[in-house]
Amino acid sequence: MRKLSFNILSAALAVGLGLFTAAPESFGQKTSNRAEAAQLKARSFLVQKGLNVEGLKQRDAIIDAVGSHIRFAQYIDGIRVFGGEIITHERANGKFTDSTDGLFKGAVPSTIPSFGKTEAAGLAQNSFADMTSADTELVYYPQGKELVLAYLVDAKNTDFLTDNPRREMIVINAVTGEEIARWDNLQTSGTTGTGYGFYSGTVGSLPIDLTSGTYSLFDVPNNGKTTDFANKQCPPTGCTAIGTVYTSTDNIFGTNGALSNRESIGVDAHFFAQKVLGYYSTTFGRNGIDNNNNRNLKFGYMVSRTHYGRKYNNAFWDGSSMSYGDGDGSTYRPFDAIDVVGHEMTHGVTERTSNLTYSNESGAANESFSDIFGVIIEFKSGTLTGSGGVQYPADWWIGEDLYFSNNPSSPTTGIRNMANTHATGDPDHYSERYTGTSDSGGVHTNSGIQNYMFYLLVNGGTNHKDTTGTTVSGIGLDAAAAIAYSADTAYCTASDNYAKVANAWVNAAKFRYGAGSTQAQQTYNSWKACGVTPTVAP
Repeated sequence: MRKLSFNILSAALAVGLGLFTAAPESFGQKTSNRAEAAQLKARSFLVQKGLNVEGLKQRDAIIDAVGSHIRFAQYIDGIRVFGGEIITHERANGKFTDSTDGLFKGAVPSTIPSFGKTEAAGLAQNSFADMTSADTELVYYPQGKELVLAYLVDAKNTDFLTDNPRREMIVINAVTGEEIARWDNLQTSGTTGTGYGFYSGTVGSLPIDLTSGTYSLFDVPNNGKTTDFANKQCPPTGCTAIGTVYTSTDNIFGTNGALSNRESIGVDAHFFAQKVLGYYSTTFGRNGIDNNNNRNLKFGYMVSRTHYGRKYNNAFWDGSSMSYGDGDGSTYRPFDAIDVVGHEMTHGVTERTSNLTYSNESGAANESFSDIFGVIIEFKSGTLTGSGGVQYPADWWIGEDLYFSNNPSSPTTGIRNMANTHATGDPDHYSERYTGTSDSGGVHTNSGIQNYMFYLLVNGGTNHKDTTGTTVSGIGLDAAAAIAYSADTAYCTASDNYAKVANAWVNAAKFRYGAGSTQAQQTYNSWKACGVTPTVAP
């Protein structure tokens, strides 16, 4: 059987830094004014470059002490061009460092759709019988150098409990009704009280809510709720979309942290989600997954579902929420260990920024960014003392704490290993990449290339397959993490292959640390050592 991944035992699953010392600016009127001013300046800059900005709509803004990155989506006659984007990069001194241009520049067909969104959703359901909801958008979809008018159907069966959750992006020609593309997009990872978690152990200052005498696992400042999904499969009319929020008559959750205590698993997911959001906030000034305190997510707040399915060996991000299975009880424990939570929540950040398409090399980069930040957050959290005093130290494994067979202090297996990708059968060099069609084109397998690149960038070293004699000098975790965040959120675009992703990393390093800096040079060297030589100078 193929090695396990965040797509464990289910081919349908998978989508599973001291940057600066100044405190991030508060998200109030001042930030709003700054963002508006940055957008206006960005538009003016693009006009000076000779671009028609009438068809550009702001999609995202990353603004911090280093500068601003404004991402615009391309529209033609009011219809979005899938993957068509341009990103401006303005330093804090007001100077622009050019732009990342992913705009479509080919011919536009003069066609109109022959059917509507409802019919498109119906066509999608023909091949997705248990679909429970679909968000449908009319887009121009690039096929080679041409655009095709198409419906992009975001089809899911995750609105209600299912042991086989799926989220598929189905592209349907809006004139002929033909399916022209498809990929699996299920991306798999107030008041305070005391919690007792299985992985996290005793947690003081657990963020909870008190309303009408009832305490609940509702992190009010971060706008996130943690629920028990009851391990049941119910008909669409019988299940809530989020599960039942954990409640208590006192401010103590989990009792003793035992694996058998349902609340203890909820404490882990709740506490780790707070750690992830806290990391993104204090390090990058990011306010929630959506950068708007999670208010733009489907339910108006972030949801962490625990006890998902029956003996379910997986975790996933479905476009609005995280869901964590309990594991099978023999090989796997519950899937809400800290690196898994960081992994799944980072899928949400990626979807709201670069939105790297979850297939082939763009999907491998998407998976890798989630691995990278899952490990970073584990390192930043340090050794956890879980139930029974078990120590869970930080390391370069992904998901190692899930395995009953592991000694947590010296694990010998995991889902992936960023320091030794071959340990789980993944490549660490582009020449070793998987080129088949399974696993959405190897998104979990080929993530190993960027994973090992990041490991080299942090620690230094060489690659066994490198023939160029490149030796990397490590720049440390914080600088490498800062570059990774900027590459994902400010430089990558949806359809990037590894060649473009490598350039995004180098450009991000140059923006943060300057052209010719050690950080930019070693970013370049790390990619080169892994078989992808950037085409931009460091």
